Amino acid sequence: MMRRTSFGLKRFVFVSVMFLLTAGFFAVQKADECSAQLLEEFEIRCQNYWQVTYPDSVVTFSLTVENPSFYDDSFLVGIRGSLPEGWKADFYLQNRRVRGFDVAARRSVNLELKMEVPSDASPGDYQFTVYAQGKESASSRVLIVTVESLPKVSYDLELYCPLAWQVAYPGENLTFTFHVKNPAPYTDSFLVSVDNPALPKNWTGRFYVGNREVKSFSATPGETVTFVLYVGISETAEPDDYLFRVQVAGNYSTGTRGLTVTVKRLPRVISLSCPFRSRTILTGQETYYVVKVSNGGAKTENVFLEPVKSSETSTWDISLSKSQFTLKPGGSAWLTLNVKPPGIVEEKEYTVGVKAVSEDGELEATTNVSLKIVANYLLEISGIQPINPQVYQGESIYVVVTVRNMGESPVTGVKLKVNSTAIPNILVTPLDVLALDPKSSADFNVRIAPDTNLAPGDYVITIQAESSETKSSERAIAVSVASPIPWFWISIGVTVIATAVAVIAIERVVSKVGLRIRIRK
Repeated sequence: MMRRTSFGLKRFVFVSVMFLLTAGFFAVQKADECSAQLLEEFEIRCQNYWQVTYPDSVVTFSLTVENPSFYDDSFLVGIRGSLPEGWKADFYLQNRRVRGFDVAARRSVNLELKMEVPSDASPGDYQFTVYAQGKESASSRVLIVTVESLPKVSYDLELYCPLAWQVAYPGENLTFTFHVKNPAPYTDSFLVSVDNPALPKNWTGRFYVGNREVKSFSATPGETVTFVLYVGISETAEPDDYLFRVQVAGNYSTGTRGLTVTVKRLPRVISLSCPFRSRTILTGQETYYVVKVSNGGAKTENVFLEPVKSSETSTWDISLSKSQFTLKPGGSAWLTLNVKPPGIVEEKEYTVGVKAVSEDGELEATTNVSLKIVANYLLEISGIQPINPQVYQGESIYVVVTVRNMGESPVTGVKLKVNSTAIPNILVTPLDVLALDPKSSADFNVRIAPDTNLAPGDYVITIQAESSETKSSERAIAVSVASPIPWFWISIGVTVIATAVAVIAIERVVSKVGLRIRIRK
């Protein structure tokens, strides 16, 4: 009976535990379902949800995100979908860009959404859905941006040209300088042209801003732009007054300026030109220039040419390949100007001229070319013989030092500088070399004569080659000074030894013969 009661009690306890576990599982699941049902979506408050703007602007939306739950929550903010091309959007909380933030229970947070509208945005309505996603709740709001076209406002454009009337001859080029200020409060692009009336037939016109040819240019509000019109007059233009007009058209303003060119009858004229007016050579080199002589007049001209020298180039070898031409109207010819400076010349820029004179002396033309002479100097001590000189006290030795010009330019006043603190008696011959051509060399004899009281040993002397233009690197050589051979004492010793040998030999001879030598006292 006791066993049955115990078994029944155990079974009751087991069933009770299983029931409690099952009830707890369903209670937790029900709580999760209730929590999921509480995650409802609310609307983000925004008073200026629909705004109107223009391209190239920034739109600001003031947003209020609320936390309706009884718990603190963290929200992520963003825009659903993708923005149009070129648009940008950022959320700001107290002037800090954010993508998420915390909101206390039953509280709200004020945000700003700044949206950048690109300059190429097309007019129209653009809708965006912003959202704030939290753990307990979510909210969203549809925002609208209406982009309108910029209003067409016309401003007066002043086109200023200081020289609007110029005089020239056929075949010449003229320059008209313009100053234009953008009067609009917007950045504007301006097209430039010559029209109404246009340029005469066979005339050319090109616009430049700085060194760049342009058909249009841009200017910020209030900016003044300077551009130039180069006009090429036809060589067949008849003498007359020619009028044409420059047009400057922008999106917000336009301007125009009339120009006048008076073409005169071409007089007798000869001219000289050189396509390459500047050259650079090394000292010792020569060069040439190609020169064109032209007859711009209406009759045949006999032209005589000669080089023009200055005081700086009076000793130069300057010549022309040809000194006389017969040129028909509009004719031209080419010649070469040969320039050969002396080998030794100052490194600087020189000017050489060519002069052309008509046969009757009434016409004259000159042109100048520039020649820049540069130098490439490099001195080097290329040899020392002997390499390890040895000398005795009180004697002398000669060391041959070879100096070579390794540069591309001649050097002048070449000297050999020898320094030694221990050996003062050093003589260099020759004292200097007047000039040394490129890749040539010169020998210097260095006489080294140490004093008799100089202690034997190795002494270092430094050698450096110098010229009026440059100098070489220093070379160091070791001179060995030794004691002289004592020939005087050696001769005395040899004499003593020889005398002793002679005495010994005589004594041996006397002892063999039996002679006695007495020395009287």
